[in-house]
Amino acid sequence: RTQPALIEKCRDPDESRIKKASNKVFRDLVCGMWHCLAITTKKKVYAWGKNKYGQLGLGHTNNEHTPCSILPLSDPFLHKHVRSIAAGKSHSAVVVEDGDVFTW
Repeated sequence: RTQPALIEKCRDPDESRIKKASNKVFRDLVCGMWHCLAITTKKKVYAWGKNKYGQLGLGHTNNEHTPCSILPLSDPFLHKHVRSIAAGKSHSAVVVEDGDVFTW
């Protein structure tokens, strides 16, 4: 069994797309087979875990041991708040405020 990780920093060469998750309050948490997604009280999504198939939605396939912010990856995410999150074996999904569903 793994121990909970301290949320201190995210490691990624593309720091402009990754933000620290320290001092964030998560209101929902879902887990796939090897990865997790969490949504904050400000409706922002964080992901961490194994990322072989890009299921973290970070634009790469590196595993992440601490929660990393999923920033807008394409125009549809701009200015949209996430209502709910879901995670499967090797995929993730979000429902945004207007009801649109995005999967990766």
